[in-house]
Amino acid sequence: MMSAIALPLRKLSLIASGSSLGVCTRTNLLQRETTERWWALCEQAAVEQDPDRLLLLVREIDQLLNEKQERLKQKRSKSENGS
Repeated sequence: MMSAIALPLRKLSLIASGSSLGVCTRTNLLQRETTERWWALCEQAAVEQDPDRLLLLVREIDQLLNEKQERLKQKRSKSENGS
């Protein structure tokens, strides 16, 4: 039986080695960055006083959400087609 410390260390070594159990892919990194950007934009929009700046923030948020919706549609389509 693995100790409580050995198990997390094993998981870290799998991630570092590129094992399929914990691959940190470029896609995952980009999605995390997009999510962080989305949250930052929402935080800014929540307190923005300038209507023109607020409109720019909302447009960028909308663009990021539309891109995510498109990715989800593509993912759904691939899974339905057995890819």
